[in-house]
Amino acid sequence: MVAYLSQTPNTYHVIHGYIRNHLAVMRSTKYRLSSTVFPQDTYPDFPSRGGFLMPRASVPVLATASERIPAYFGFLVLAAGLWYRHDDRFRVYGVQDEQCLYAEAFVVHGVSPGRVEEVWRGLYKERQCNMTAPLPS
Repeated sequence: MVAYLSQTPNTYHVIHGYIRNHLAVMRSTKYRLSSTVFPQDTYPDFPSRGGFLMPRASVPVLATASERIPAYFGFLVLAAGLWYRHDDRFRVYGVQDEQCLYAEAFVVHGVSPGRVEEVWRGLYKERQCNMTAPLPS
């Protein structure tokens, strides 16, 4: 993560994560959004769930945006006029059972505590994958 941030331009002015592109607006799921609130058929590009990095300076502008619109984080980012950057290592859909992919991921969404322990053991105790990073404490 430190290497990524040190090699990425505008790190302190950009929200980093998994950016969704041209996603159809959900009208009937638990994530539904009424056409009164958002009449378009597709969302603008936005940072998605799962996990992301955001600079401390973005918190006040996001808080101000939240006073104007009752919406999801992605809409707050847009309303606040913030920039974002996509990186596939923010894994919002998990990595299936490919354990070595966890070594490259920044965030993996939807992993059970048991699976976290299994992956940790495989990556760091048993060294099942060829990793160049030092062993975490």
